[in-house]
Amino acid sequence: MQEKMMVTSQVAAELGISVATLRKYSLEIEKVTKNRMYFVRNNNQSRMYTSKNVKLLHKLLTLINQEKIPYKLAIQQLFGGQTAAEMVQAEQHNNYNMVDAKQVVQLLSLLQKTIEQQNEAISSLQKQMQELSQQNSRLLANSQTKVDKEVDPKILAMPDISGVEPVETKKTAEEIHEEILRKARENQQKHPNAMMHRTLADMQLQDDKHWWDFLRKLIKK
Repeated sequence: MQEKMMVTSQVAAELGISVATLRKYSLEIEKVTKNRMYFVRNNNQSRMYTSKNVKLLHKLLTLINQEKIPYKLAIQQLFGGQTAAEMVQAEQHNNYNMVDAKQVVQLLSLLQKTIEQQNEAISSLQKQMQELSQQNSRLLANSQTKVDKEVDPKILAMPDISGVEPVETKKTAEEIHEEILRKARENQQKHPNAMMHRTLADMQLQDDKHWWDFLRKLIKK
């Protein structure tokens, strides 16, 4: 004996829901089961429901209305082999993964901005160090020039008599003069390009007397 089939309007009336709601539930059931022909179709391609289909739809409404389970989760539990708890857990896991992906993108963006800011700070510090180095070089040059200007030109013109032994009282003025002159010549040969070296002939006082004449007078006293 062929099973009696019910049309959409009859099932909707029996369940106490609208035809549109029944069609929405039926379409979701077909998606979950991945079977477009889960419900029998007539020649007009309208759904036909068996008694087994109606019983499952009654259970579906119980889950939705009494246990307050969303209809998609309830359909998944009844027709997809997953319990409502498993469906909720799966949905939470998907949401968690989506949040993680967003957070990763945000973290990467923040990291990139931080690196750019650090590069700008390093570049600024390098410029400041270069400017400070140039300022130090200018200060040193100016300081050296100032020192050179402050030195008495007369001192710079004095002959180099380094290495001359202390004057012995037993030596005559001529001997002392000859010793100093000899040492000055030796130093002149060692440092021919030094600007400060001059011959003893250049070392004359303003009264046209040689400096060794003054030295002689001191020794005689």
